[in-house]
Amino acid sequence: MNMTTLRNLTDVWTDPTSGEPFEIFAAASFAGGTIGGAVATVVSHGEDFEQGLHWFPDPTTSANALVLEGIKRAFPLVPEGSRVRVVVNNEYVVRAMTEWLPKWRGNGWRTNDGKPVANQSLLLVLDRYAAERDVEWVFAQRDDEPHLAKAYTRASGRLAGARKWARGRSEDKED
Repeated sequence: MNMTTLRNLTDVWTDPTSGEPFEIFAAASFAGGTIGGAVATVVSHGEDFEQGLHWFPDPTTSANALVLEGIKRAFPLVPEGSRVRVVVNNEYVVRAMTEWLPKWRGNGWRTNDGKPVANQSLLLVLDRYAAERDVEWVFAQRDDEPHLAKAYTRASGRLAGARKWARGRSEDKED
């Protein structure tokens, strides 16, 4: 699904020094199998917020990649130089961006056991966006953050719709 519901918030939120941080909330719902997963994002600043919803039909996409992709699509909506809290219910994303990224850079993008780092291209894009902003990466349970719960509910709903569509397609093939 395209991010048609989002406008360019840099046109609206132009003062990155206003004191109040921007917030990006991203949550994924993942089924794998034949339908892949969905990620929903909420970008907020004060009382204003914008939402995005994306479905990735590739069954090899991971939940981690979905959340990273959602954040990647949300970051351009936040003006450079702004303070931003990125809130996710995915510990991998927070640890990758705060702990592991410097280590991976130093050892040629290999994990401790010598394997290539998964999601390297997404992590590099997020690292570039983060370098242009003052970012706080936050791991939270979806029940602790209303916007995170909203994002998860939207992603789950989109995935439920995809499951229904996939079932209908398999029933069509049986005729």
